[in-house]
Amino acid sequence: MRPRGSSSRGKAPARRESSRPERWSNPWWIYFSPVGSRPTSDRTMARNSRPRRSGSGSATDLPHPRRAVGCWRPAGRTYVRRFTNIQNGTDNGGRPACRQSMETSMSDADHHFVRFDEEKYLSMNPDVRDAVRNGSFPSGWQHFVACGYKENRPGVPSDVGKALQDVMEYCPSEVPPEHLRKRVHGDESQSGFEYVGRIVSSDSYLAIRSMIEFDENCNVLDFGCGCGRVIRYFQRFAENSRLYGTDIDDEAITWCQQNLSHIGQFIRNNNVPPLPFEDCFFDFVYSISIFTHLPEDLQFSWLEELRRVTKPGGYLLLTTHGEELFHITSKKEIDQFKEKGFYYAVGEGTEGLPDFYQTAFHTIGYVYAKWSDFFEIKHVIKKGIAGHQDLILCRKPD
Repeated sequence: MRPRGSSSRGKAPARRESSRPERWSNPWWIYFSPVGSRPTSDRTMARNSRPRRSGSGSATDLPHPRRAVGCWRPAGRTYVRRFTNIQNGTDNGGRPACRQSMETSMSDADHHFVRFDEEKYLSMNPDVRDAVRNGSFPSGWQHFVACGYKENRPGVPSDVGKALQDVMEYCPSEVPPEHLRKRVHGDESQSGFEYVGRIVSSDSYLAIRSMIEFDENCNVLDFGCGCGRVIRYFQRFAENSRLYGTDIDDEAITWCQQNLSHIGQFIRNNNVPPLPFEDCFFDFVYSISIFTHLPEDLQFSWLEELRRVTKPGGYLLLTTHGEELFHITSKKEIDQFKEKGFYYAVGEGTEGLPDFYQTAFHTIGYVYAKWSDFFEIKHVIKKGIAGHQDLILCRKPD
């Protein structure tokens, strides 16, 4: 179903010719990808994946794949840490990062948006609370998606629990080849690739479920779908909707067309806008780890294009590298980031990726100041995607 208050069903997609000059002649990827030795990366999100083991044989001592989801830190690394908010110079007072990851920019009137009540879950599950305190899990949410959903834990709405259980236990028969998995995940691990897909799709769905009804009139775009890591699972939440995936990677799109055509329609897009869709076509667009890697001018071009293809009243879910992930130590670069709120870090690059596909960082203040030219910024959830990237929920004005 279209967003509440939106216009009627869109027309079939049609290709449009662009009068805009291309700034780069080489095609580029728009998806999760390994980024070599850059200051922070999606490889980090895959690598920092193991829950701490309690050593007690309890429910928290689970055999998860090495590369599962970036919100868990490798054993032996201190999880509770202090960090400086580069945007305003404040300190989190030594609070656990899991609490920071649950904080948002919501006003009091928007608290219905919180889809997982962390405090309620921990208070109703004392053993989980203890596991979070001793570092076995970074948060109650991560415990729930790891094992709580299988244990019928209290403190979670029944519809949320059932939907997540379906996705977490779903095993697609179509598995991308190793080299395509490595492009989007950082290594060939099938278990890690699939686990992150489940987590990211669940985070995305739970962020938007109260705004969109995914029925037969709903058009959904995965902008930067790669070889389908997220859309393979997101379709479980939106089985009756029309799903589309676009990416610059021709090989990945070809694989999706040959193996995931029962899920949706997959189309290769160019390195710069436009997308091959008519104006106001999509009810919901999500784009995971795309704006985390593009230079600023290209980000603005794609934000403008996503606004064009989104229906009035439609929603977009985008992700960024927040200031907590800005680990560059150069005073000059820190000052630049503090002053502007955006920093585009250029490293050695990664084999198979164009030179301009690097690492971008955004402060919340920058997102509100700059992205508001394109959309209403409805919510920002720090580390809301897999406990790593910031989740930005936008809305196109009516």
